[in-house]
Amino acid sequence: FTRDNLVQLVMSVVARDNGEATSRFDNASGMLSVDIDAGALGFLNLSFTIYESEPQVVIQAQLESAVELPTPVPSMARFNVFNGELHLPELAVDGTVLFRNVVFTLTDEDSALFTLTAFE
Repeated sequence: FTRDNLVQLVMSVVARDNGEATSRFDNASGMLSVDIDAGALGFLNLSFTIYESEPQVVIQAQLESAVELPTPVPSMARFNVFNGELHLPELAVDGTVLFRNVVFTLTDEDSALFTLTAFE
């Protein structure tokens, strides 16, 4: 085992998956933070607050919180501008993934309200 029989390999990190969910709800603040692929609208991070929880879960987008993301990230949520569906592949609550395939539908465009329609 000498330097002569080693292969030198040079690598660089182009992306890092830290395992953090791209849709995160924080109980302490009551905020839902979502990384979204909005198609032609681009990639962004957007915060939501709970507008009501009974009889249906309704969240409100905090449009002033929108931050443009330079590139997509793995497992990011997708917003379909044609049917108003926001699909979250997974949702973490306080750092633990508790729900998968969460779907919210835009029900009030003027107030940016989304109603929960499905989840696993």
